[in-house]
Amino acid sequence: MALKQRRDDKMWQECFSFNFIVIISGLLYLILFVTSKPVCYTRVALDERNLNIKRVNCDGNEPICKRFASRKDVNVGDLLNSPCRYPEDHPFTHEKDNEGITCSTTKLPIVDKGSFDCAPNTNISKGDACTLTCDWKFFAAYSSQVLCEAEITNQGVWSNGSFVCHECNEWIEWNGSEYKLTSTWQTWEQSRQLCERNSSHLVTIENEEKNQFVRKLVLHCNEFQPAWIGLNDLNTEGTWEWSDGTVSTYNGWEDGRPDGGDRHDCVYMYEDNLEWRDWDCSWDYPALCERKNSTFVDNNLKSF
Repeated sequence: MALKQRRDDKMWQECFSFNFIVIISGLLYLILFVTSKPVCYTRVALDERNLNIKRVNCDGNEPICKRFASRKDVNVGDLLNSPCRYPEDHPFTHEKDNEGITCSTTKLPIVDKGSFDCAPNTNISKGDACTLTCDWKFFAAYSSQVLCEAEITNQGVWSNGSFVCHECNEWIEWNGSEYKLTSTWQTWEQSRQLCERNSSHLVTIENEEKNQFVRKLVLHCNEFQPAWIGLNDLNTEGTWEWSDGTVSTYNGWEDGRPDGGDRHDCVYMYEDNLEWRDWDCSWDYPALCERKNSTFVDNNLKSF
């Protein structure tokens, strides 16, 4: 009986000691967790296979990032969020990390027949832009700006892009179609036939974005000269349709146009403001042809 009592006492003591240790350990962990300095992470990209994580101290009012979740669906340069104690994830980079970032203009993209408008050998601050200017008789179809940005490594780099200055007498690709401004001055009907002989049609303008592109092209490549477009009401007076057969739903008319004149059945871009003006189809102007992207090649194209 005494032996059994001693065994029970020993088991109770061991159980009490174990529970006491667990409780004390939990309290110590809680104290350390609450009083420890918040730590977050910023990611530095090495290559597609490796992530190099660098610890940086957060401000005291920022959430505590508990851990970094390993992910395989990331690319070099991506910014990631870490699961945090607070509802909102804490981003891995701080805005203050990008202060003082500059980009050197000596590292701007090199563009044949064009250059960027930043002064040479000048440091540009993060967020500033430089604009591509093509040489005379060359034209950039797409957005031609580069931005000074900060890499994850806190270095200044220029944003990537495709910067091409096309010759004005070439077919110029934009948004799935190609465009060419004729060098000959002809009537609207002669211009329509010229475009068709080159597997194209007089340009159709369906929306404001395309209208701005066409205005830019005509302004830069036609030296403020007028240019025929495909709009006309030759079939029915007052019903405006394009030479490719589609009915006009968008317009860029000049104020007071169309004026309803019996002989004003064709439309050109007026040279002063490049808005649309209905006019006599027998006048001679250059024209803008359009076709879908094509492998069609004609060595005489530059002559028309």
